[in-house]
Amino acid sequence: MCSSDLRLDASLQDAQIEIRRGATVIESLTGLRGRLQQSQGSPLQLQLETQLAALPDRPPGDLQIAAAVDWQKSRAEANVTTTGIELARLRALTKDALPPEAISTLAGRVRGSCRMDLQDFAAPTVSLDGQLRIADPHVAGAWLGGMNLRGQEWTLRPSLRGSLDDWTAGKLPRWTHDFAIDLGCASVRAVEGDENSLAAEFALDVAAMAAWGGPIPDGLGRIPAKLRGSASLPLHDGHLPPFAQIPSLLVTKLDATCGALDLEGMQLRGLAATAELERGELRLQSKPGGTLNQGALQITAHADLRDLEVPQGDFALQWSGGRVEGQALHLRSEEHTSELQSPCNLV
Repeated sequence: MCSSDLRLDASLQDAQIEIRRGATVIESLTGLRGRLQQSQGSPLQLQLETQLAALPDRPPGDLQIAAAVDWQKSRAEANVTTTGIELARLRALTKDALPPEAISTLAGRVRGSCRMDLQDFAAPTVSLDGQLRIADPHVAGAWLGGMNLRGQEWTLRPSLRGSLDDWTAGKLPRWTHDFAIDLGCASVRAVEGDENSLAAEFALDVAAMAAWGGPIPDGLGRIPAKLRGSASLPLHDGHLPPFAQIPSLLVTKLDATCGALDLEGMQLRGLAATAELERGELRLQSKPGGTLNQGALQITAHADLRDLEVPQGDFALQWSGGRVEGQALHLRSEEHTSELQSPCNLV
């Protein structure tokens, strides 16, 4: 019988599925309802709806799945929706597949939907869209470099396109202008460019990100700086370039602002700057209006980052009308040397 001649109508009511590890229930689906149907010449339709039962360490949740397969058009699509699922449920299901230290903490309540569209069964291409909101997120582990990520709410819009063969070969999917990740203190929004590059706009709250720990220095938590800009990176046949080549290929423009900063008798106010990185050369220029201990402050810097093992650059600082007093008088000269490591002009 050809698939176009198939007539099907099957339903499921009030079913229950339990997943156990030994005697322990690690997932329980209750009130499972579904329907699978197809009439002559129409797509195969699947609808599922279930409640996730409360478990000792996890509150209840819900899940709805709608899918359709059109054999004649060689196309399939699926939509998954939830008004609330705990990420801890995923952690329990993947416990045996991942080392314990890989993801040590996975928490947060997810709501939203995702839609997948697959076309051409012979050489499938995949589109992924949707929006997910995660309340009280908390993720930590070795896979994140030891970082401890948490916040009030995260928003994810996974808008991706690509060939399934390319994805399985490790190539990066192409993101569209709808792709966005907002982690509160760090956000990224895609900018559509050509297929051979990644381009995005970003915003970072430096002090808030320092609370994530891991490779981020603790001292950044005392710097009330905010960064906003754009970046573009060419790809090598769908793959990221080697890490050592990224500074030479990355094109970045950003604006930085810093709130009031008091440190060892130094009072920094109103500092703002622009920076550009292109072909491995970094240029930074402060904007007018910044002061250090009530004196006008201007900073310019240039660095050659094409060889990360031997970076080169120069740094100039102009400061006039300010006062040095209190704890600032006791700063050791070698501390200035270690911070600047470049010719410095004080006016």
